Amino acid sequence: MKTTTMNNEKKKKKKSAFGVVFSGEVTFHGPMFDIHDNEHVHLQTMKCPQMPEEMDETVEMSNDITAPPEEEELNYFQPKLHLKRVLMMDWFELCRADKRYNKAWREGLVDGLLECMYRDDIAREWAMANRKDAMKGYLMGILKDTGVLKGSYDSISLTARIMNNTRTFSRYMSRGKTQKWYPWVADYVKNSK
Repeated sequence: MKTTTMNNEKKKKKKSAFGVVFSGEVTFHGPMFDIHDNEHVHLQTMKCPQMPEEMDETVEMSNDITAPPEEEELNYFQPKLHLKRVLMMDWFELCRADKRYNKAWREGLVDGLLECMYRDDIAREWAMANRKDAMKGYLMGILKDTGVLKGSYDSISLTARIMNNTRTFSRYMSRGKTQKWYPWVADYVKNSK
């Protein structure tokens, strides 16, 4: 008799989550739930919030979807560091069109780029997965298109060896002129002549 009473109590046990009342054996795992032993589970939407003493167990969402989104914190240091590193490598000396594009000029280019109006766009794209090599390629392609680097995209890619797949990297370079920040780099090059 004792076991049937306990089973009846278990079946009557109600759980509430996300505005829905579940009657039956249910286990919650975040926003998902499991129904045990193929039992019948009854779902009922709540019209008004229940008082805590009326509910056996309450599961709350971990994130409040009504809260305003947190302000985005962008990292400008990482793209600046890595773009400077790629331009300071030995390949640049072999591919540059003029000696005036020295280390100080390259540092000034990257510093200015990460302080200009496109800095947020660059930082957001840099934060995306698998975009770092593409970003390096875009910058190198813009420098080739503006006359800072000599040679074709393929030859510069082969010389630089930024990626194992040099053909993919040369494609990234060819897409440099489609970037929002292309005019800024072109103006920087033009004004430094």
